[in-house]
Order: sequence, then C-alpha cells, then structure tokens
Amino acid sequence: MRHHIGSLKWGIILIVVGAVFLLHNYGVVDFWWLVGILWPLLLIWWGYVMIRRSRAGHGEKRAASIFGDQSLTIDADEIGQSTVFGDIRLTVSSGGFRGGTASAIFGDLYIDLGSVGRFADASRLKLETVFGDICVRLPAHVAVELQTSRVFGTITTPGGTHFHGNRYRSPDYDTAAERIELDISQVFGDLEIMKSG
Repeated sequence: MRHHIGSLKWGIILIVVGAVFLLHNYGVVDFWWLVGILWPLLLIWWGYVMIRRSRAGHGEKRAASIFGDQSLTIDADEIGQSTVFGDIRLTVSSGGFRGGTASAIFGDLYIDLGSVGRFADASRLKLETVFGDICVRLPAHVAVELQTSRVFGTITTPGGTHFHGNRYRSPDYDTAAERIELDISQVFGDLEIMKSG
C-alpha cells in the first residue's frame, strides 16, 4: 500500500513538471522564474513530510519539535526524532539497536551510539537535514556502510579521512560481527562518522 501511494505521488509530480516544461517551451510560463519564486515551497513540503513521518511511529521514544533543541538520553532499540529550527543531540543505549530515523531542518544532528550494547543484524539508521551538519558516533568494533544523497558539504569517515562520493563501506564490513547501514540525505552541511575508543 505504501509503495503504491509513493508511486502515485511521483507520477503526479512527473506529470506536473512535464506540463510546466511544455508550457515553458511554448513561451506561456518562464520555468526559471517559477522555480525562483516557488523553491521555498519545496523546503516547506520536505519539512512537513519529515515531521509527519516521525509522528507516524508510536511510542515514547519518538519526538517531534518545532523551534527548539532536543537533548535526549534514551534506552531504545529504535529512534524517531525530528525538529525544525533546532538541533538534536541524542545519546542512545540499547540491548539490540535496530536503527530508526532522525531529521532536522535548520539544525544539526548529533547521534551518539557509543553506549549501544549490541546492534541487530539489520541495523539501519536514516538521517536527514536541509541546513545542518550530521555527526554519528559508533562503537569502535561496529562496521559501517554509508549511502548519501547530498548537495554541499564534506564527509569525514572513521579515522578522519575525507571522502568524496555517495557510498562508503568500512574495510572490515563483510567480516564484522556487528554492522550498521547509514542512509544520509543532506542539502547543506557536513557529515562526520566517528568511532569511540
């Protein structure tokens, strides 16, 4: 059902964009003027989607806020935090961390997983920012696979090396006993993955 709704949304978006390009070709609409005027709506829509997605989950470990920082220490196997105009500083401990989501518009994300006791086999963490940096701290023994979708900013991998591209995998990923997949979406901001210890 969710896949069907997503396909429907993308189908409608493609039809609208195609119609605007067609009107631009016939001189009815100036495409670049339209984009220049309406681009803030994209940021508003993205923020709305991020907040709605975070509220879709149930439970006390999920939180959404507007205009404010979140500084939380939680014991949870899954996270779901979002904020607009604020930072999220999250320290997580867990006996079987599975992942979750965190998003910020005009704010930074700092996710400390250094106290997690064990990572589940399919640990996956999705992090999103529009204007903000992301920092993830992992235990030294956990291998990481990183997939990014970014516009501007640098990526610093464990060990302090800068990485250019949109995919990174720890050298020991295939043999590591515990691993995590990080799915990162950023527009403007730096990304740093660090190891504790």
